[in-house]
Amino acid sequence: MQLPSNILHPGFSEIDVNPAGNEIEIFYSTMVGLSGKMSEGWETGIAVDASVSMMDAFGKGLTGQVPDHVIKEYKKKGWIESRNHDGKLVHYWDRLAYEDAIKKGFLAPTHNDVEDEARKFSHYLAENLDEDGKTDIIYWACGESGKEIEEFGEVDSNRCKTMVFSGPAKFSFGLKTHLLPAVRYFEKKYRTAKRGLFVFITDGEIDDLNEIKDFTISLAKNISSGSRNLFKAILIGIGDQVVEDQMIDLDDLDTGTEVDIWDHKIAKQMKDLLEIFAELVDENTIIAPQGVIKDPNGNIVKRFNDGVPARGTFVLPGNSDYFIFEIGSQSIKQIIK
Repeated sequence: MQLPSNILHPGFSEIDVNPAGNEIEIFYSTMVGLSGKMSEGWETGIAVDASVSMMDAFGKGLTGQVPDHVIKEYKKKGWIESRNHDGKLVHYWDRLAYEDAIKKGFLAPTHNDVEDEARKFSHYLAENLDEDGKTDIIYWACGESGKEIEEFGEVDSNRCKTMVFSGPAKFSFGLKTHLLPAVRYFEKKYRTAKRGLFVFITDGEIDDLNEIKDFTISLAKNISSGSRNLFKAILIGIGDQVVEDQMIDLDDLDTGTEVDIWDHKIAKQMKDLLEIFAELVDENTIIAPQGVIKDPNGNIVKRFNDGVPARGTFVLPGNSDYFIFEIGSQSIKQIIK
């Protein structure tokens, strides 16, 4: 189980908790950026889910409530029609009804959360990681099939800050959410890149999960054998009703190798964009000369005499609900339950 970002101490970018019998295995990654060779040679991309379920997140939905007496008025004007479909009464609103309700303040467009997040992530990658100072931006899950891709191209960091993300122009919003075409797009285009980091913004509704798993396992085996360079994919959950189960399923996928392709974060829980590097931080990076980790009873469960690594693992007693990370004069208490 990956702890939600919003309960992490600011010093951590990720903590995974794995109960194992009478013990709890903890994986931690501290809030540091990439350094050394791991900070070089990156190609990056942002892929934005453009399926129908994302329309509210694109600012194309409506919030609020129209009073009953106004609805009756709209019906009299013929702006709302009621029809029977398969035994259910369905109400169809004319455009004039929506426009009037918005004008009178009963309804308001939803906020474009996609634009906020896409600008933030794309600018960060182009500015801080991509070797060309640009990041490749696409919409995915477009068209009736939900398999179409709409390309923006490679965008520099300055333009990323003002990019308009209002949904696909060449295609309709997708009726299905197929992630594999977007993954294949980046995998093929940047196959010869030294390293690739690609962010997929979505509400978590994925219709081709099994196909993605098969492709991921194959890709991980190619990376493990040395026939392909590093490819890292991060799902960013966005919106008020993120379906996290499938995101967790990909994050925890056993590829039969030591290669971990997928990570996931929930946008509203993230405190710092450095969190996207949580699984890429070099465990050989030393953040302090010495340190210890203690269980709730004050017993030392891990001692670092030769330097505290930026990421690592340790084991706690099974009944532990927190641990103490002591680095120099700093003492960090981190809840895990």
